[in-house]
Amino acid sequence: MKSRFNFTLWRPVVLGALCVLLIVLASAAPTATFAAPKVTINETFRNGTATGWNLSGSATLTSGGVDPAGAGWLRLTSTANNQAGSAIYNTAFSSSDGVRATFTYATYGGSGADGISFYLIDGATAAPTVGAAGGSLGYSWWNTNPFQNGVTNGYVGIGFDEWGNFSHSDFGACGAGACPGRVANSVTIRGSGNLNTGFN
Repeated sequence: MKSRFNFTLWRPVVLGALCVLLIVLASAAPTATFAAPKVTINETFRNGTATGWNLSGSATLTSGGVDPAGAGWLRLTSTANNQAGSAIYNTAFSSSDGVRATFTYATYGGSGADGISFYLIDGATAAPTVGAAGGSLGYSWWNTNPFQNGVTNGYVGIGFDEWGNFSHSDFGACGAGACPGRVANSVTIRGSGNLNTGFN
């Protein structure tokens, strides 16, 4: 399977900052005598550019602006209300041998927040879209008025959920009604989905 990955932060109030060190293990077809080759994607977001990453919404690189050159962060939102920021590595890679991602992030300021998500989407997706704001953490859909779609061709989403709604049925379907409801300060895994279906 070919995949792409994304970090998205949905914060109505809190400043979110994210410094990412990503290590992705992938392989071509294994041979009889050699271990599978590995692909490594390493981005610190310390500088003013991040080759291969597409930033959207309120996401910015702070190097040379808010922070000194070479000491920046990927800042996904400020402390203003109703902001969403996203960074997607828009190059497909094989995830057949699994994926290992390591990152450091910080959230501060304001008086509340939703959380941050890490997810994989189908690498064949030509124009990936970000999912719904709020408790969907940019991955799944949001069952409200107006309805907001989830990501295009999502494979799996992991929500680092401060407020707790990533595990709520209003923010993605649950198999056999198995959503536990709001669980603050939790890590929740959502399954595959596409726009307005799935994300169990």
